[in-house]
Amino acid sequence: MRSTTRVLGSLVLVVAAVLGTMWFLNTTRPGLDIKCRYLNDVGACLEIMLIQPAEPATNSFTPGDDNAPPPATPDPAALKAAADAAARTRIDRAAASAASDISSLADNVSSLQSDVGKVPDDLKSMAGDVATTLADEGNVLTEAGNGTDSGTVCGDSGTVAGDVGTVEGDEGTIEGAGGTVDGDVATVQASIEQLQRDAADLSSARGGLPSYSDSGPSDSAVSAAVSAANGAITTAQQAYSADLAKAKGYVATANAYAAAASKACDSAP
Repeated sequence: MRSTTRVLGSLVLVVAAVLGTMWFLNTTRPGLDIKCRYLNDVGACLEIMLIQPAEPATNSFTPGDDNAPPPATPDPAALKAAADAAARTRIDRAAASAASDISSLADNVSSLQSDVGKVPDDLKSMAGDVATTLADEGNVLTEAGNGTDSGTVCGDSGTVAGDVGTVEGDEGTIEGAGGTVDGDVATVQASIEQLQRDAADLSSARGGLPSYSDSGPSDSAVSAAVSAANGAITTAQQAYSADLAKAKGYVATANAYAAAASKACDSAP
């Protein structure tokens, strides 16, 4: 009886130890598969077996491996969609640049026309100064004709010479306007060249996706803008040249008045 008790006690201790070990491993190594290998005749587990779970299979291939899968074939539809999107982006950018160029060109033409339009006002002021020169010259001639002393006649002749200096100053103002006009012309020409470059880019971009309808200027609109700008340059240059020639004529007239007054001075008693 005492021997049987000892055996049962030992068996209880073994089972308890095995169960405790299984609980510990299940807690600290949750990935392990714990199975019982040997059972005794009363159903107690005498030996446990730990089974490590297998790593998931991966498809790893090295270059040149005959078992490697063939490269994925690109989707033609996806490739075309990407190409079309890139073409649309290029077209839109070129269209925006060309439209901006036309607007800038119009502004520059307007500035050119405005500066040329100021010259007639300078000519009008100049004509007034020439008229003053004529009046003063007439006064000198009158004095010389009625026997006024030479001091008075020559003094008034000096006034006429001063009038000529004013007229020549007016000419200088108009010549300065010519420098402004030349600068405006250069700006317009540069704007034309920029528009032509961007229009060429737009035409090239449109060729990549003819089916895309953008908001940029048409070829005819570009041609019209360039033609109008070139016409404005020609008109402005012709107008300024005519005004400058008129200004030089005013100076020549004023100098003639001064020469007559100086002659009267020389002949005064």
